[in-house]
Amino acid sequence: MAMMQSVQYFAVGFYLSAITATLFGKSTLLQIVGPLGFNFIFGVGGALLGSALTQKWGSRKLAMRGFFCSAVLLVVIGVSGPSLQGGFALVGGLLVGLFIFTHAGGPAAQGMTLATLSYPTHLRGAGTGMAQAVLRIGSIGGLTFFPIMTESFGLSALIFLAAAPVIGLLTTLLINWEPVGRDIDAEELAAARPGLAAKKGI
Repeated sequence: MAMMQSVQYFAVGFYLSAITATLFGKSTLLQIVGPLGFNFIFGVGGALLGSALTQKWGSRKLAMRGFFCSAVLLVVIGVSGPSLQGGFALVGGLLVGLFIFTHAGGPAAQGMTLATLSYPTHLRGAGTGMAQAVLRIGSIGGLTFFPIMTESFGLSALIFLAAAPVIGLLTTLLINWEPVGRDIDAEELAAARPGLAAKKGI
């Protein structure tokens, strides 16, 4: 899940200036202000909403909903492609903003939340380190292949990028694990007690 959310973020997030230029024209000011506006309004807003809903919905459900919405939005933007330029540029900008919003509120934050909460204390460092490692692999993939794809397909490359949130969604559907509201350390200790009692002959 961490890898797939990283792929979709680094593919879109680091090329927001190019996406802004495609939608609104190649104005230097817009290419600077556009990504700042997208990230500040939609990114921060989505992250705040996600953090507020984590205890209520759980980390897994937030990630699933975020992946689903991200996949739909990427396909819609990719299919619409050239029609979102010119008079419909604001619509295209809103769709890109909604993608950042659903990403930030769902899989972006929940990827590391799951990694942190899913391991007992003595494994947490290794577990979150592994999550960070695969996250970096995802970022390399997004940064490397998305520019190549946009060079050939333009905004339609987002259709192919939608495979990342789809894989992330399928992962969270198949692995039914929700650490929010659980005490992993206490559960591990409780599971170890019968074995300790048997060794002591209790």
